Amino acid sequence: MGISKIYYVTSDSYDPYYNLALEERLLEICGENDLIFYLWQNDNTVVIGKNQSAYKECNIEEMKKDNVKLARRLSGGGAVYHDLGNLNFTFVTKRCNYDLNRQLTVIKDAINKNGSFAYFSGRNDILINEKKISGNAFYVTADSCYHHGTLLVNSKLDMFGKYLKASKSKLESKGVDSVRSRVENINSFVKGLDIETLKKDLLEALTKVYWLPYEQLVVDNINKEKNEDPNWLYRKELESDYSLSNRFSWGELYFKLVIKEGIIVNLTVFSDSMDIEISENIEKVMINSSFDTSLLEKFDILDDPYKTDLKQFFTGVINGWYCNNRGRPRWIY
Repeated sequence: MGISKIYYVTSDSYDPYYNLALEERLLEICGENDLIFYLWQNDNTVVIGKNQSAYKECNIEEMKKDNVKLARRLSGGGAVYHDLGNLNFTFVTKRCNYDLNRQLTVIKDAINKNGSFAYFSGRNDILINEKKISGNAFYVTADSCYHHGTLLVNSKLDMFGKYLKASKSKLESKGVDSVRSRVENINSFVKGLDIETLKKDLLEALTKVYWLPYEQLVVDNINKEKNEDPNWLYRKELESDYSLSNRFSWGELYFKLVIKEGIIVNLTVFSDSMDIEISENIEKVMINSSFDTSLLEKFDILDDPYKTDLKQFFTGVINGWYCNNRGRPRWIY
């Protein structure tokens, strides 16, 4: 039947733990033919992807000093900084009605209303004049899904470099030398734009793209307890003997391994991949395996491009295992 009802939800809270809990609640209550459009803001927060390492992605000490909150979302992708100059959006629907192109058209039409030219680029960015003004991420359950993203309107962009650590390989893949140089505020291209105006433009674009009116929805039973739990925020961290990382076309992987007598007895795999299952799948492949060429065959259980890329990468890593007089591999740091 498709989408027959559009609901609009907004949050008056700037608390990331509440706002992310509300987003999860929308997944639970979304009806078979519903589209829920959610607008929200977090104040002074770094939000990391589900499978990222908080310590590798964030300057935790600087954040604590400045009372910047750490939050972890359900979706994949990379770390982002939120303040009140940034507006977040979420589309929630059933999988059968999920249409990324249509959803992005709402965002782009709203931004471009005043003469700019925003366009989708790469795996998850919206750009204007080759500058990133929005990052997007995605989450899928058995029957529902959401697409959410940031919209930098007049954010304090200098804070990105202060609180976020971007790997050298990630910056090189984007052809830039700092986190700050990649991003720009929308009001640099659309003069005078503010958050409230953009909200109105988004709702107008929503009704035009979907040819349906919207009605406001009030949501209750919001439980933010999990989102505040340090075990969730700092999950997967492991005291390890060895670590290595590599950037692939589908995302960066960061491995922490405990190796005893040539056997991988424990590991964690962090990732900014959009595929939220890939970290766990790789961990299952590698745990209790010998750290030698026999490991390569274990990756055959994965689909491409993961299988081919990981076999190629670990061929090089394993061949370089004993590379100096101390018997420590090149990739340990």
